[in-house]
Amino acid sequence: MLEALVAIPFLWCKVPVEVALPLVTNMLAIAPFVSFAFYYKSKGRVNAALLLLAIPLLLPNSFALITSMPRGFINGLAFFTLWPWIERIRNYSLQYVAYGGLLAAALVVNPNVIFIAVVLAGLQYNRAEHRKSATLFFLVGASVPALLHVLALRWAAYHSDQMLHFAWSLEWTIDYFKQAFSGPQFSYFKGVVPFTTEYAEYMWFIFPLFMFYAFWKQNYLLSSLLGLVCVGVIVSLGINKVNDGTQSVFFPLSRMFLALPLVLAVVVSELISENEKSYFRFAILIVAGITLGFNMQNLNSDIAKEVNDRSVPLSVKSIAELRMQTDQLNAFAKTNSVFYFAGMGYPMDYGEFQVIFYSGAAWHDDFPIVALPEYERRKWESRKIADISAQHTVWFGGQEFQWNDMSSVAGVEAYDILNLRGYRVTSLLTHREVLRYHGKSSVIGE
Repeated sequence: MLEALVAIPFLWCKVPVEVALPLVTNMLAIAPFVSFAFYYKSKGRVNAALLLLAIPLLLPNSFALITSMPRGFINGLAFFTLWPWIERIRNYSLQYVAYGGLLAAALVVNPNVIFIAVVLAGLQYNRAEHRKSATLFFLVGASVPALLHVLALRWAAYHSDQMLHFAWSLEWTIDYFKQAFSGPQFSYFKGVVPFTTEYAEYMWFIFPLFMFYAFWKQNYLLSSLLGLVCVGVIVSLGINKVNDGTQSVFFPLSRMFLALPLVLAVVVSELISENEKSYFRFAILIVAGITLGFNMQNLNSDIAKEVNDRSVPLSVKSIAELRMQTDQLNAFAKTNSVFYFAGMGYPMDYGEFQVIFYSGAAWHDDFPIVALPEYERRKWESRKIADISAQHTVWFGGQEFQWNDMSSVAGVEAYDILNLRGYRVTSLLTHREVLRYHGKSSVIGE
């Protein structure tokens, strides 16, 4: 993911991984607003720049929480940080190749950018001096990410045995559409509209209001683009994937609409006049400051509310507790010459074990290899289990039948299994564990 790549320099600077990843993720989410603000400032449009900087401050804490989780929600959005500066490319054809390539790459990385893509593409098309040639070069640039995406899909089709997650077969149905409006809580716009989370479904109407305002200001292009966005948002509620989520910030329905704040920021910045009195800028700063103060005051309570929400399957563990567990596991591994921690079965079979062992690998350079033979996202690790039979290995997770028949674990031969009872780290591993050496099981810690 893009977040992990950008976080590397922070890790080089010894920033803890649990700080670096959320920090970088949030920075990538805010970067387009800052970039567009500097762009408008360079054009002498101070009011527009201030509005662009103010919009993220007007959003509720749920936006900050959602965009601080490195889960790929904002990868595509971050690409638009470069968008306003492409016009500095002096070669006209290369400029529109870059526009097309950037937009297509963002869509390929995460299609939730579709709404800001429509707005920016429409505005840029209207500004083009030679629209036919601009369209041609735009399509040429877009064809490169599109081709790479097609090739990736073909590769995946021919190597289905290496795929863990397959693309959804998208469909629109009236049932999903009705469900969107009849659910227990209308959470599709949680965190993506200003000021409120509880009444986000009402605050969403700010977009149609600006559509009519643009029409009243005779900015028919912007009004039409906002109309497309509004219609697109409503129609998308009938898509199955758009309904794949919860009201929790940890798996929010609103992740599909994370581009809407940038849409709002760009639209308002295009509409605002630079002829406004100086008190207009003062008012922006006052409102943004008050909202920021309110959000800061309620941050801890908002976090607690999300963490304590039991409507979603969620395991909460403090960083300190997790760090202590991984430190103990690492010490245990050194004492017993453990080479592998191997998960048996699928994630639901070992729950929080995955978090514990993955965290250990992130915090300790000498942590044993963590391999999940049947569900390993890191393919470079799964290749290392070829010689697993010749090493000390601790197995965790699994179901009863898997412990009765060790051969059910992909790529691992069957061995005698001895369950550990009274083992000193059972507080860490509540399921059965076994240390295996050269094909022979042995009970340790007794």
